[in-house]
Amino acid sequence: TELAFREAAKAKAAVFNFCQDQQIFTSRPLEPEHLNAESAIALLTLVRCGGWIDETTIGALSGAAVLYAPKSMIDRLVTANLIIPGFIAPATSSSLDAFQVVDGAVVRWSVQDVRWRLLFEMPTRFIERLEMLMTKQSTEVWMYGAEQLWRQLAVGECVEFCAYCLQQRRLPLPGALATQQLFDNLLRTYSVSQCFQIIWTGAREVADFLVRKQPN
Repeated sequence: TELAFREAAKAKAAVFNFCQDQQIFTSRPLEPEHLNAESAIALLTLVRCGGWIDETTIGALSGAAVLYAPKSMIDRLVTANLIIPGFIAPATSSSLDAFQVVDGAVVRWSVQDVRWRLLFEMPTRFIERLEMLMTKQSTEVWMYGAEQLWRQLAVGECVEFCAYCLQQRRLPLPGALATQQLFDNLLRTYSVSQCFQIIWTGAREVADFLVRKQPN
């Protein structure tokens, strides 16, 4: 109907204006060396997961064949390392389904469902230079940042696997902070796969204990 058409046009205009407003840093004179390790890794992973749509735009993470990061961490990692520093912004070519529009204004949007505009001069060339730099960079600052990011991702993977194991056995989930601290400590000694084994074994034994404890 004509009303539906007008509403769709209004929503499309709202999304376009919102994305344009987010791109205030377009074509920043920034060099790859200016990025810290966390942002560099987050950016290269975004490009590899989303894939190039054109010379300035990356596809949505929700369509990626490989998960960008543990699901509970994606929004935070992208926001902290890429959006807030002004390295990327939602692209105007994003699907309207990625946005919630109320009264002609975007009130909510999905980090995982939008396409991304890279806010660098010559984005493809910037990414090529960043990839070359990452293969050669071995400074203490970058190594420390990469290790810290690895630990965050490893803890996130363990937390998600723990939640999965407990939900499969209908066991209650522990507190988030205590769980994160537990896995952060375990990862100082064990690998992620070893932590997975500890989680799986622990969940199984707790479930078996509860079954044995039930009265006949």
